[in-house]
Amino acid sequence: MNMTKVVSKCAAVLSAVAIMGSTAAGIVPATFANAGNVIVASAADISDFEYDGTYFTGDLYCAVGSSFTMEVILGTQDKAYGTSGFTYEWYYSSSATKGTNKIEQFNWTKLNYTTKAITVNMTSAMNGAHIYAVKINKSTGERTSTPMRTLCSVKANLQLGTSSVSNSYVTVPVYLSGLTNNQISAGTMTLNVDKSVFDDVSFSFATNSLSSLDNYANGEYTNAFYNVSSAATLSGNLLGTFTLKVKSGANPNGSKLTLNIDKPTLTGDNFSGNLVYGINTATTEIGKSSSTSDTVPKNFRAVTNSQYHQIQFVWDKVQGADKYGIAVYLAGKWRVQTSNITTNSYITPKNLTPGMTYKVAVAARVNGKWDTTGAIKNAITVTVK
Repeated sequence: MNMTKVVSKCAAVLSAVAIMGSTAAGIVPATFANAGNVIVASAADISDFEYDGTYFTGDLYCAVGSSFTMEVILGTQDKAYGTSGFTYEWYYSSSATKGTNKIEQFNWTKLNYTTKAITVNMTSAMNGAHIYAVKINKSTGERTSTPMRTLCSVKANLQLGTSSVSNSYVTVPVYLSGLTNNQISAGTMTLNVDKSVFDDVSFSFATNSLSSLDNYANGEYTNAFYNVSSAATLSGNLLGTFTLKVKSGANPNGSKLTLNIDKPTLTGDNFSGNLVYGINTATTEIGKSSSTSDTVPKNFRAVTNSQYHQIQFVWDKVQGADKYGIAVYLAGKWRVQTSNITTNSYITPKNLTPGMTYKVAVAARVNGKWDTTGAIKNAITVTVK
């Protein structure tokens, strides 16, 4: 594992590195090929001339159909030349070089932009692709590159499950669905609880593949988890379980919990770049049932076949279910592919388009009713090999 990649995952912004290697020809998505789609962005969150180095606005999640902005931020050494003292080059790569963020190890295509910032519409084909920019000093000709950023259109679904109260402890499972191949490498969880009700909070991961550092103080629990060399695969979408210690005499029922995960990331030796998932905020109240029920298929997962370019979906059987249905999220809508499955497995047709990423849900019919809400909340994302 190259340390350049490890550092880039942990830092909000990175200092510049010199350009190494030459660019190579590649395929440019239609969005980039049309300069008319680009809009110069407004000022970024990081102010120019405040840092020793050239910076790039952060790792990127953007939903398909929405637009994202990337901007080069000038360092203190650039102040004498002013913001008008530079021109810019932008580069795009769909290379799948694994285990590194080193620019010289990717094939790059130069884009037809010279502005300090660009705004682009996100497409599904751009998921997992990479972008970086070059700052060129008009006076000296010096060229400095930003770090590489990886685009991600995958949004994970975070959910707090049904709580269980026993003696002076409350346990709450955490489910994380919609991940690429059910995998995650790093993130920082923050759980906010009522400090007048709970003395302490701890978390137990459902996988041994993640290490973590945690702390609880004044009603806020934080847990920074990571695995820099390989991703953790979640079984049944279960990330782990919170254990909350109730204060003597306090009643936990009705107490609200709020959970966030900052920068949930997929990276490692088997991945290209750093994919930063989008994610929601999860809330629940102690004593209330979760929307995850016994009618939602558990352990929903995908097995890809690179020889035939097809995918097999498998899941645990739901008690009392007589049919299962598969739906795919396409063009902003969930579209049912089949609703007549009688086993806990489904194989797609052959020769799907390699590199295409799909969000897929499986629903079960129990007592004549389909639990589509639960199915969508537990959807997964998979890429055709």
